[in-house]
Amino acid sequence: MIVKTNFVQENFDSKELQAVNAGDWLESTFEEPALEILLDGLLYAASKLLLVGPSKARKSFFVSQLALSLSLGLNFLGWKVSRKFRCLVVQPEVHAFIYRLRLLAQLRGLGFCPQQLEDRLEIVNARGQRPGEALLNGDILKLAKDYPIEVLLLDPLYKFLPFGTETSDDFKPVLEAMDLIVAETGVAIVTAHHTPKGNSADRLVLDRAAGHGSLTRDADAILTLTTHQQEGLLVVNSIARAFPPQPAFSIGFDDESLLFNVADIPVATKSSATIRRQRAPQVSDAQILGLFNAGPLAPPQAFAELRRLGLGA
Repeated sequence: MIVKTNFVQENFDSKELQAVNAGDWLESTFEEPALEILLDGLLYAASKLLLVGPSKARKSFFVSQLALSLSLGLNFLGWKVSRKFRCLVVQPEVHAFIYRLRLLAQLRGLGFCPQQLEDRLEIVNARGQRPGEALLNGDILKLAKDYPIEVLLLDPLYKFLPFGTETSDDFKPVLEAMDLIVAETGVAIVTAHHTPKGNSADRLVLDRAAGHGSLTRDADAILTLTTHQQEGLLVVNSIARAFPPQPAFSIGFDDESLLFNVADIPVATKSSATIRRQRAPQVSDAQILGLFNAGPLAPPQAFAELRRLGLGA
C-alpha cells in the first residue's frame, strides 16, 4: 500500500510506502531528522557496511577491533567514532575460547579492561550452529530488539548464506532479512565477506566480493582489503553511498596486540601487473645493445640471445 503524505521521513515502524509531491517537499521548510553518523566519512546508523578481503587477511580481527572501537567510543583507523555504541557480534566461525583470547588481547592493546565495556558489547559464539536459519527465522532480529543494540556485526557472511553465492536469489533472502532488521530496529549492520579466487586488486572495488554483484550493490558502504607490495601490509579502499570519496591508505597488523594500525607508507597495491613487473628480468639497454656489437644478427639468433637474457617467450 502506498500512502500520500505532505512530507517524507524515514519511519522504521511503518510498513507502508509513502509518496510525496516533489515540488512541495523541496520547497518546504521541514527538515527530515538526519541519521546519526557512526563512522565519520563512512557509515550512518540504519545502514549496511560490507568488508571484503582475501582469505586469511585477518578480516575477523578487523571486525572484532571495529566492534571494540564502537563499544568504547574509540576512533577506528582514522574514522572518527562520535560516542560509545551498543554492539552485538554474531560469529559462527571461530571457537569460543579462541575468540575470547582474541578480544582480551585486543582490549589490552587498546589500553582497556573488560569491565570498561560495561553492557555495550554482546557476543554470540555460534560455531557448529545454524546462523543462517537464525537470521532468516527472526532469531537475530529478536536479539537485536531484546538487548537493544545499535550495531550488528555478522562475521563471516558466508556462514549466513544457506543457498550459496552465485546468483541474486542466493543472496536475496539474507539481504531481505538484514533489511528487516534495519527497518525494525534502526541498527547499522556490518558484514565480512571473502574475495573470489585470483588477485582482487585487479578488480574495481565494487567487483571484489565473491559471488553475485547484488551483494555489493546492496551495501551502503564498502571496505576492501588488498595485499600491499610491502610484505605484511594491506591496502584499504572505501566506497560510501552517502559520503565523498576518501583516499586509500595502508595498514599493518601487530601480532602481539592483534590490532590493525594505519601505516605511514604510500599505497602500493600488489596487482597482477605489479607482480609481473617485479618478476621481469632486469636487463639494461647496454646489455641489449651489446648483443649487436659484432654486427647484425639473423632473427632466429637475435631471438635466442634475447631469450638468454630472459626477454621474450
